Amino acid sequence: MTELRGWRLYYPSSSIIGRAVAGGSGWEPTLETAVDIVLPRDEPLLIAEVGSNIGASLAQMISVRPKARYVCFEPAERFRDVLVRNVGENHWENVTVEESLVGSRADTVRLFTNTSTASVAKRHYGEHVFLDESMRRVVTLDDYFSDTESLDLIKTDTDGFDFDVLLGARAVLSRLLPALYFEFAPFLARNVGREGSDILAYLGNLGYGRFLVFAQAGDLLSLTDDPADVIELADEHEYVDVLTATRPEHLAAFLKWLPRRRRNRPLEVGVAYVAKISGARSKASTAR
Repeated sequence: MTELRGWRLYYPSSSIIGRAVAGGSGWEPTLETAVDIVLPRDEPLLIAEVGSNIGASLAQMISVRPKARYVCFEPAERFRDVLVRNVGENHWENVTVEESLVGSRADTVRLFTNTSTASVAKRHYGEHVFLDESMRRVVTLDDYFSDTESLDLIKTDTDGFDFDVLLGARAVLSRLLPALYFEFAPFLARNVGREGSDILAYLGNLGYGRFLVFAQAGDLLSLTDDPADVIELADEHEYVDVLTATRPEHLAAFLKWLPRRRRNRPLEVGVAYVAKISGARSKASTAR
């Protein structure tokens, strides 16, 4: 057991995530920043997390938005059991844990579980040690949230299946316009027949065409509206985390946050792009 942001966090002894938190390096260092950028502090919020693992990311989100409601999907029993324990130990009564695997269509798929995570895309990758495989029922976010009237953020980290998660959320993205924070790992997604360029084009057609791109260690790499930039950075860093949105108030928040950002190397933002977001900020101000 360790602590993260004051929360008790249990984890399997061989978990890379758990060991990283226990060692003080944390996990997904940009997530709290991303949540703080786009989500208001004092409004009722609903956040969907796909691939919750043991709850390390959940603990960070709850630390900055404790009053939000969370729906956490974790299909791997090895991690879901620990997640449920962490939810109970910390008295997170605003959290619902679901065992379904989220994908692009209702189906049954094979899930590979290793010592630290689980993936539909690949049995062996990185330094993960494979443990077992199982067949899991798939649900789409469109089906799960079909009667929901608001959804503020979808956060997904599924080691290569994130494209399918978003493909199964077309109606939700069109109707509810949530912000998105997702792992972009084209090298893993290719194992399930997905290309990075296709998913970025899909998101662009739904209005998600502006991207904040973060490195694994948390460095802000780019603010861009060019999918080619996102793909190049993902190939360079193996994978990246991406924050994108389509609501004018979210886009305006990007621009407001940029001057306050901390980074380890210069970030160039094109004049045309700043003009686009400035226009979005003006629209948001007018709407209020």
